[in-house]
Amino acid sequence: MATTVISGAEREIAFELAVEWNVNLLGGGHNPAAFYEVAGGERMCHDAPGGLSSATAITFGNDFEGIRIEAAIEPAARLTWYPVETVSNSESGFERSYQGSCLLFRWPVSLAPGERRTFTVGFAAAPVARSVCRGGGS
Repeated sequence: MATTVISGAEREIAFELAVEWNVNLLGGGHNPAAFYEVAGGERMCHDAPGGLSSATAITFGNDFEGIRIEAAIEPAARLTWYPVETVSNSESGFERSYQGSCLLFRWPVSLAPGERRTFTVGFAAAPVARSVCRGGGS
């Protein structure tokens, strides 16, 4: 995915470009198989908020479902993610339901008149060996 911004203004302009992707990798309930992974291999739950002030890559996936997605970001972006939830009213009262995760790429942009800049996020998905939890009873 590439986004090119071209200034048609008569003077310099400055703004923040934000590109949002919503994904669902069955990560509700702090499912340990669904994750975001940052440089260094640190993993965070797919349904918990997080972020990086500057990132050129992030990996996310679900070990149980056997999918791993790598996102390459150019230029580096401020990256935040958070759960997407809905609220419903049931016999038990109000309940939150996990719908997926929002992955938000943000870049500060300054453009002179006629200047253009391109921002890209490339996604590569790969199957991985499916991880299955086994009971440890005696």
